Amino acid sequence: MENIIWLSYFKYTEFADLKWNICNCRQNTNIFKLDEAGIKKFNKLYHHILDLDAYETVTTPSGGISTSAKYQLTNSYSCKTTVTAAGIEIILILNTRVYLFTINNFSNRPVEDKISPWEAWLTFKNLLQSDGQNINDFSINPKLGKSIKDEFISENSKMYLIKMFNHMSEKDKPLENCHHIDFNSSFTTGLIKYHPEWKKVLTDLYDGRKDNKTNKDILNFIIGCMHSSKPQFNYRWADAAIAAIADNNKRVLSLAAELDQAGRTILGYNTDGIWYQGEIYHSKQEGTKLGQWKTDHKNCLFRSKSDGAYEFIEDGKYEVVLRGLTNLDKIKPRDEWQFGDIYKAEIINYKFDITKGFVKDEVY
Repeated sequence: MENIIWLSYFKYTEFADLKWNICNCRQNTNIFKLDEAGIKKFNKLYHHILDLDAYETVTTPSGGISTSAKYQLTNSYSCKTTVTAAGIEIILILNTRVYLFTINNFSNRPVEDKISPWEAWLTFKNLLQSDGQNINDFSINPKLGKSIKDEFISENSKMYLIKMFNHMSEKDKPLENCHHIDFNSSFTTGLIKYHPEWKKVLTDLYDGRKDNKTNKDILNFIIGCMHSSKPQFNYRWADAAIAAIADNNKRVLSLAAELDQAGRTILGYNTDGIWYQGEIYHSKQEGTKLGQWKTDHKNCLFRSKSDGAYEFIEDGKYEVVLRGLTNLDKIKPRDEWQFGDIYKAEIINYKFDITKGFVKDEVY
């Protein structure tokens, strides 16, 4: 009876638009944005789930929903909460309906434009299958996959190139004549080099990214899935992910050396891009094709606060890059921020308490 009440609760509250799956399908995911409103809504839902005192949802070793426990697919309810570095995932089963909830890293992008990493992976898997390939045929032993990832991190201190060389205070004079180079789906280029069999599927996703907003998410998320420790992935494609990341890093550093030799000043790297100062650079590798690069920001006024936090003005428009939720976000939307606001913004650190939901930890 209580699960019927829950279905009615979903129908007549702010959760009326929740997506759900039939039986054990994991296709549709409800994504909550990690901001004040998203955390409040997520916590409200989570507290109701805690009140259910439900059975624990049984999952398979690969992370799927097990059908072995009859209560999961009958008129009862079960739940499982998984906490990872990437965010929180909740599986809630009510009367054969499967609800999936995730709350991930903070982003300015509207939640309705997103898909979850799992949805991205399933889409990629299905596209490969349509092309006559089975993703499992490319998997490796989990222990080997973890070893490959650990060794790469040990040798490089971190996986991705995120580094600004000139941290500046608000009083420092911003740098003029700054530009940003962005590689076109650099990690995808590395995946194709490692698994040429995937070229058609990956190239089609890249070519269709402007018509389908989720294509870019798919190309970005599958890299993280491949080297993820989550049960459904378990490092089984880590060799491909690490090869793609290493290929990207080599490509970025090679162009940075080229820029330096040409008299430009390297300001920093942001994963698959380069900020530099000087005259706008051109080379034969510049273009719109997969693996080529383009200058996507020109003649900017630039200032970096830390490796992951910087601001710039281009053609009179202010932009800020700062991961996480800040105290300033609570009183001022980021599209209203002005030059210098990045120095007024302190990151708010939230932690997830399995008995309470998200609670504010401290400001640092």
